[in-house]
Amino acid sequence: MFGSDMARTRVEPRAGKGKPMSVCRLFSPTPAPGGGRERIAFEIGEDIRLFLSPSNIQINSPDHIEDALLQPFRTKHKPILLLSPHNGKVMSATLHTVERTYLMAELEHSTFMRKPGEMLLVVFPVLPQRHYVLQTTVEAVYSGRLKLQYQDPRYDRRWSMPLAIPVTVQGAPMEIMIALAHRQGHLVREMTLAPSQPNGTRQGDLADRLYESDALESCLAMGGGDASPPLTGSLKDLSLGGACVTLADLPQPDELLQRVILLRMTLPRIPLDTTSLQLMLQPLGIVRNVRTTVSPATLHIRFLQRLPKEMEPLFEALCT
Repeated sequence: MFGSDMARTRVEPRAGKGKPMSVCRLFSPTPAPGGGRERIAFEIGEDIRLFLSPSNIQINSPDHIEDALLQPFRTKHKPILLLSPHNGKVMSATLHTVERTYLMAELEHSTFMRKPGEMLLVVFPVLPQRHYVLQTTVEAVYSGRLKLQYQDPRYDRRWSMPLAIPVTVQGAPMEIMIALAHRQGHLVREMTLAPSQPNGTRQGDLADRLYESDALESCLAMGGGDASPPLTGSLKDLSLGGACVTLADLPQPDELLQRVILLRMTLPRIPLDTTSLQLMLQPLGIVRNVRTTVSPATLHIRFLQRLPKEMEPLFEALCT
């Protein structure tokens, strides 16, 4: 479930040195009450709220839009929308050109001009109940125009898991979906590192939890009455931004699309200098795509909050 009854703490993650041991420093940067338990609070981004609607379909290129639906945007008969996930500002624009890796957007007002490197969401409102959402970064700024490079939300390196790592997928009840969509919840990432066991192994835990408003003592739980039963599967690949999970049994795949889910997985032990580390990950994510054309079915999941960069050496060690 989400939450626990501990005092509120805000902690900024510390940069590691690129070695697996930096994960230990990340999980317990400073001594804390309750056995080294730390919290990092983060806000729910505008892009997450946008993807919660079942009418919004996430794409990584305009090529995924049917030609008949894309044509009115190409001929400038229909405007596109540019949304900044950082401040929620929305601006209407026209599609100037569409290329293989980028598009050119012509702005109606120069006050919306962005800086190179900034992320923007491009929304194609093709039908009243169907919008395509494309994540981009500003590559160049011209007079009244932006060159927007297409970007996959999981642009990080993906580590394919050589071993079968069991994963549990728990769909969120409707109350959590509503809380996320209406800014009625507060997300907190808790990281715990336990003392070494007699065999020299240290147990770490990273868990995303949703609390009602700012009252961290009162939390919304995954075990709500309308929550779907958990599904079990295997971890196919993992990145800082998301995961790919295979499920042998997926009775109603459409119900998981765009759904908020909680993943639970315990990674294999990783030897460190004088000990070993075993992590349990419980990140929150959104199901971006469900592939059922092959068996087993595959879920493509984007985390609500990216994992700490200090975990990259750990994932590298898992694969080697």
